[in-house]
Amino acid sequence: MLPPKIAKHIQDAKRRYEAFDPKKEAFTFFFITDVHTGGNKNYQQYDFLFDAAKTLPAHLLVNGGDLGLDCGQNLAQETFVLNKTKEGMQQFLEPFVWLKGNHDYGQNAFSNHALNHFFNDDFLTKSRGKGTIVFDEECGGGYGKYEDQDKDITLFFLNTTEGNRKDFFVSYRQLHWLATSLKNVATHHVIFLSHRDIDPSGNWLGSKDEENDHRDHIDLLRLVVEGFSQKRIVEVEQQTYDFSSTLSCKTLLYLCGDSHFFQDVTTHGVRYISRQGYGGVDQTSMPLGASKNQYDFQKRHCFFQRESDFDYVAILPNGTGKIFHIGPDEEKRDIIF
Repeated sequence: MLPPKIAKHIQDAKRRYEAFDPKKEAFTFFFITDVHTGGNKNYQQYDFLFDAAKTLPAHLLVNGGDLGLDCGQNLAQETFVLNKTKEGMQQFLEPFVWLKGNHDYGQNAFSNHALNHFFNDDFLTKSRGKGTIVFDEECGGGYGKYEDQDKDITLFFLNTTEGNRKDFFVSYRQLHWLATSLKNVATHHVIFLSHRDIDPSGNWLGSKDEENDHRDHIDLLRLVVEGFSQKRIVEVEQQTYDFSSTLSCKTLLYLCGDSHFFQDVTTHGVRYISRQGYGGVDQTSMPLGASKNQYDFQKRHCFFQRESDFDYVAILPNGTGKIFHIGPDEEKRDIIF
């Protein structure tokens, strides 16, 4: 039986969704991020989300990463986090995909390449040809897309933490794959998803490092995404990609986690939206315009209240979309895009 607060959140989200999409025509998916299971019971969020999916049917589930594998680099804890996360996600009949986060680093249990297979092999089976994942052993990659031509939408799943490392890194191979895929995209509406917000608006104050962004190719990833959105010519590693011919495609948004606060900024034609998650953040570290509700799942009193914090995303056939928040502040956290 669901905790009363979460049951109310789900029913409220259902009411708001049905008002937005009375004909039930939308492409829909759940987005949960930064669960940070490790020494806690945050993995219960997957059970709450599964109950939400009984009321709000979705085409797929996207996990934005930071499962919490760096919980002391302890093999037993890592294995516990992996198994609890996969058990929770496997409840869904729909495809689920995992986007690697910078805290998904635990070499005691799996290499990052094996970790990508551990979570995303099931996505390839369940997506029945609509989903693609690139498993890059050399970079520890795991990036791909989901294309639904009936709903006229493509979701790109980006890996902002490639390799056996804890910080951020995007390989040239992923950049070339993305740019080539964007040139050949077969739908009119596109959404990008990753763990990290590649726009500086999603960085904690004092954490932006332009030199490291350049070294780790975050700036090049942003160049490709914004170049596609603005139909410009971009260059990656001395290779040119001309997006001017993709005039019928529209970038709807870039959805991500990592920061643990809410942020909504449009830069160079791309709507960057960060969602909160469960990791906590110092109020003084949040940039101008960002917000955070009083709920932090790591706090003892909130744990016993059994709250939730995830989102339901719906995109209508005309490309209008809405993010429905399932958690504290409910309608305040909904966003039209």
